[in-house]
Amino acid sequence: MKNVTMLCAAGTSTHIFAVKVQEALDEQNAPVRVNAWSVAQAKEQGVDSELILLTPQVQFEAELVRALFPDKRVEVIDFNAFAAMDADAVVAQIKEALGL
Repeated sequence: MKNVTMLCAAGTSTHIFAVKVQEALDEQNAPVRVNAWSVAQAKEQGVDSELILLTPQVQFEAELVRALFPDKRVEVIDFNAFAAMDADAVVAQIKEALGL
């Protein structure tokens, strides 16, 4: 099972989106678990993740997160995909990043 952490400013809307992304991954039987947290929790919550996705609102934190986890892949979710809550687009991003 691969772990993906989504980071945003507060975690509320991203938590809802993460549930939607998880449902899409489950429908595809993808061995991935997605969780959402605030970027302030990155240090604690990103430890067990193979992929860390930042929402567009916190993309300015990407270098900080990369510095915390130099051995992990850190990407920013596409603005349009996030704004539209396009779970399929994010699932595609996750699968590509994890080589699934």
